[in-house]
Amino acid sequence: MRRPVLHRPERVRMDRRRTRTPKPRRPRHQPRDAPYEMKRALVSRDGHHCRFCSIPLIRPEIRKELNRLYPDAARWTSPRASDQHRGLQVLWLQYDHVIVHSRGGKTSMDNIVVACAACNFGRDRYMLAEVGLRDPREHIRTPTWDGHTGWDGLERILPQNKRFCRGTASSLWAGGGSRACTE
Repeated sequence: MRRPVLHRPERVRMDRRRTRTPKPRRPRHQPRDAPYEMKRALVSRDGHHCRFCSIPLIRPEIRKELNRLYPDAARWTSPRASDQHRGLQVLWLQYDHVIVHSRGGKTSMDNIVVACAACNFGRDRYMLAEVGLRDPREHIRTPTWDGHTGWDGLERILPQNKRFCRGTASSLWAGGGSRACTE
């Protein structure tokens, strides 16, 4: 014999949408990404070389143009590393905050340097002293390969109006630089 049900709980439909009060965010003093004109000035100042390790670099716009011209050879079709040409990964020019942005570093010419992806991602959110690196603004590592003064970051494959030219000979590298493209 079945037992009689004395109490049957009612099904209560709960509103699954939670009302959350948004946490107040601290406003950043400046945007993290450098504006276009600052990027032009940084490349003009630092050249197409990493300020930490002095490897030659190319800008993302050059990578896109190489991929357009040579889609099978210069692959860069997705964010997945397996879909990216390894040489283009190594030569990827990035802009790195010397004093990390998340720790109060400003987006200014005095605080940003040209860096390769390995140096930028390798240092991550750490300060220079925490990873044992010298300040690239004070210690300039001179490239040792013969073609460093003429390296234009393959800017020559872009139309003239889209190039980042080194307008003057760079005083950073020993022996000076050369004007890699004309404006």
